[in-house]
Amino acid sequence: MSANGSSICTWIFQLLVAAFGAFFGAWAVFRFENVRQKREERKRRYVALVQATLILFDEFNTLLNIQRTYLDPVRDNEQRFALLVPLTTGLAKARVDYTSLDCLVDEERVDLWQRVSLVEQGYETVVMGMDVLNEHIQRDRIDGALVRGPVNMKTGHAEVLLDPGKAAILISIVDGFYDSVDRGVADQKDVIVEMIAFIKTLYPEKKEMKFTIEDVQEVVGLKN
Repeated sequence: MSANGSSICTWIFQLLVAAFGAFFGAWAVFRFENVRQKREERKRRYVALVQATLILFDEFNTLLNIQRTYLDPVRDNEQRFALLVPLTTGLAKARVDYTSLDCLVDEERVDLWQRVSLVEQGYETVVMGMDVLNEHIQRDRIDGALVRGPVNMKTGHAEVLLDPGKAAILISIVDGFYDSVDRGVADQKDVIVEMIAFIKTLYPEKKEMKFTIEDVQEVVGLKN
């Protein structure tokens, strides 16, 4: 082979090497970026799931506190509508970001996404119900719907002389508030446990989770 032909072959070889190197380099960069984006997206979804579950857990604790300290002490009293005082505990509005829970849809858990939405609606019902309850407790006592009589020595509470017409709405509101809080506690508990189970299944490598199914079960009284 002539020197000229050898030079051409060398040039073609160098060109192929350069082309291959450029292609491989571009592919490696693309592959690395693709892996990085998937890793970041997986992290984003994990954080979103944990944040949503912590918010639900915070709302659950709020409802549980209302149930145990405000409603349960007079739950079985026939005059509970007259014994409740305005509840001064401030309740934050529901704040789970549904748009960040797109992985529930991608993982074919639309049912769980819908349940999260429903328990948030239930929590909002309690928030609004508390405002209505406080308003009627204050107003109905002022306009004479409820008048306290002598103290019943057995119950320790004053008997209530009731104007049926004026107090009917208050009785309905109190009963509705009991129902919404009780239902909210039960529904939040179930969804929280299910969310944690979903996270553990989707992210088995996340050993550092600050809450577990056992922790929730202990709080809600499911453990023996």
